[in-house]
Amino acid sequence: GHIWADSQPGQGSVFCVSLPLVEPDEDFARN
Repeated sequence: GHIWADSQPGQGSVFCVSLPLVEPDEDFARN
């Protein structure tokens, strides 16, 4: 599963944490 959250509220920055394993950098660039 994926957990999406605002890393910097107001700046629109988003980070993705995938459990149990972290997805490739492509998922992080998806924001």
